[in-house]
Amino acid sequence: MVVLSSILARIAVPGYTGYSASKAGLLGLVRSFAAELAPLGIQVNAICPGWVDTEMAWTGLDAAARATGSTREEAYRDAMLLVPTGRMGRPEDVAGTVAWLLSPDARGMVGQAIDQIEHSRLLQLITERAASLMNAQACSLMVTGSCRPRRFSLIARNTM
Repeated sequence: MVVLSSILARIAVPGYTGYSASKAGLLGLVRSFAAELAPLGIQVNAICPGWVDTEMAWTGLDAAARATGSTREEAYRDAMLLVPTGRMGRPEDVAGTVAWLLSPDARGMVGQAIDQIEHSRLLQLITERAASLMNAQACSLMVTGSCRPRRFSLIARNTM
């Protein structure tokens, strides 16, 4: 079994709290399922992609461009400065990793989360960039009142 999480399960980015928490929760689920299912010969792992050329990625870049007053192309260029390959991944890149994890060549991979982007430098730079975007968004809201920040709701239930 292969679960798709996100690099945002590992990197804190302001404004993506709900998304990041849900993706981090998937990693806990993967480790738990891996421990429970490994004795049955079932391998459970996760992939944590970074930038992948999808509608979601472009929507994020468009939001970054609006928040900074730049163009989509400039937002893309800035984001790709943080990526070692200098480009977004393709969906088929992630599919290749899924295929490998499901193949006999991945025997012994149990409860792992594979980051499909190098992020040693990314952590600091994305956090700084997101913080500046959040500040720009807050300033826009104060000046124009036209900015609508993302809303996340948390519901706590007593299960005892």
